[in-house]
Parts: sequence; C-alpha cells; structure tokens
Amino acid sequence: MDAMANVLGYARVSTADQAEHGVSLAAQRHRIAAYCEAHGLTLAGIEEDAGISAKATRNRPGLQRALSALKARETNGLVAVKLDRLSRTTRDVLDLVALSERQGWALHSIDEKLDTGCPPRVGSW
Repeated sequence: MDAMANVLGYARVSTADQAEHGVSLAAQRHRIAAYCEAHGLTLAGIEEDAGISAKATRNRPGLQRALSALKARETNGLVAVKLDRLSRTTRDVLDLVALSERQGWALHSIDEKLDTGCPPRVGSW
C-alpha cells in the first residue's frame, strides 16, 4: 500500500442548526468516505467539530487531534469536503498548505479538487 494512502477526514459545522440541516456532519462524512474510496485512500478515521466557528482554529479539538496525528506521522493526509470547513480565512488555509509541505502530508479538498500530495502534471496549467 502507498504510504500516502492512509488519511484522516475532517468535518465541521459552525452552528447546531447546520449540524442538522444543510451541509451536515453526516453528509460530510459520506462525501469524505466516497472520495477516499474513489481515490484508493484508506480512511483511518474522521475528526469532527460540531458547532464551532472556523475562525477559532486553535479552539477546535477535532482539527487539533487531526493535526497532531499528521505531525506524529500516524497518518499521511487530511481530507475535507471544502476548504471553508478547515478555515474561513485564506491565510489559515495557506498556513495549513505550508504546514503540510513542511511535515510531508497531503491536504485534500474535495470541492476545490485540491491534492497537495500529487505533483502538478506538465502542461496542466
């Protein structure tokens, strides 16, 4: 098995209402699992933060557990449905991309078709 194939999912909703309606945690879990299956990734688990704003990156226990597992090399990638599930600020998202590069893990965002673990194809831009 490819070392990059072992990933964690991350799901977040910022309000209790979102947890039950809209982009629910269950819907995010389903999409993460389907993405992993379609891309040959082994889903080691899904960390979640329910009812927590994306502005409070350090105050999200699920995201902090995922980042700790990535740093400890317990897993090799993080999958989220959308970048805004990780953060609402471009700076925080860019910091996560830089962290993934420094620590050697891949960041996947399903809706944005982002996979930092894959080198760009020649002529793809």
